[in-house]
Amino acid sequence: MLWLAIIGAVWLAVWAVLHLREQSSWEAGAVDQTRVAPDVLAGGVLFWLILGFFWRTVSGDVYQPADGGDLVSFLFPTYRFAAQQLSQGVLPLWNPHLYGGAPFISDIQAGFLYPVNAALFLLRPDFDYKTMQWLAIGHLYWAGLGVYVLLRALRPGGRSVARLGALLGGLAWALVGGALANHLLDNIPAGDRPAHLAWYNFALNAAILGGSLVGPVVATTLGLVDALLIGFVLRLLAGVALWFGGAAAQPADSTSETAGAA
Repeated sequence: MLWLAIIGAVWLAVWAVLHLREQSSWEAGAVDQTRVAPDVLAGGVLFWLILGFFWRTVSGDVYQPADGGDLVSFLFPTYRFAAQQLSQGVLPLWNPHLYGGAPFISDIQAGFLYPVNAALFLLRPDFDYKTMQWLAIGHLYWAGLGVYVLLRALRPGGRSVARLGALLGGLAWALVGGALANHLLDNIPAGDRPAHLAWYNFALNAAILGGSLVGPVVATTLGLVDALLIGFVLRLLAGVALWFGGAAAQPADSTSETAGAA
């Protein structure tokens, strides 16, 4: 557990440095300065709360899930197969051990192209089952942290959500409902997508905001506005020409068909 103590010490050191710096800036008159230290503190508290929830698993007293499940029977051997193949310099396109053989990389349940799994396969190909448990716990923390960041970034009514409310929201998302049930029951979705859901929403909102602010400036600078306007006018004229051209040609076609029938 030495590395947990190291993580705790680093977290407290980072928080202390940020807190002292922001306190000095506030005393110097920077009233409108954005405070980051309380968010770092909240992120650390969230980490230790989730770690405490799984303390029996972290300490090695129990394994999770207790009755095995897909994490033991499917995902662990699948991940070890991928890591073994990569350590031997082989790209595992095919898994000869599953059924009569099956595609491997293209199987989304294999998680081969998931960056977290790929890093694990390359850096520690001989990982044990405890690593799988840490992946599950780590994704729950990532899920809760993502919801915390999302709630802090959103501003309903022009005001940001309080840090305590965002912390409770992140904790609830991580430990209540489907996110926790998926891990406890071992129905882990491919790529641990629920753990990234809040981050996707945060990135989407940031992209929309950034595009709405930066997009018009870039388009005006590069002359894209005029180009798009000209293109729109040309397409409109082409559509009108096709419409009237087709309408003008229709009576002639009808007359020729009538004459042919006679």
